[in-house]
Amino acid sequence: MPPLNEENVQIALTKAELEEIMEKTVMRAFTRCGIDSSDPIKLQQDFSYLRNLRESAKSLRTIGFTAAILTVIGGVGTALFVGLRELMNKGS
Repeated sequence: MPPLNEENVQIALTKAELEEIMEKTVMRAFTRCGIDSSDPIKLQQDFSYLRNLRESAKSLRTIGFTAAILTVIGGVGTALFVGLRELMNKGS
């Protein structure tokens, strides 16, 4: 067994003590990130809102990309139509 020092100290904890330490650690981590974890229902609502916001942004990006492609296709189609019409008018 290696000699005990600050780097390899072993401590026996009960399950309740370990759960308390873990809960405090998670609460501190949330607090440092600016998240108030004292009200779990409100926290769930906040995460739900963020999920909906992310999904909406993804949908909006898809719609925007589709609109841009359709605009380009419409412009090319219009240019071809006008060009063909002018070509037919000059031929008559």
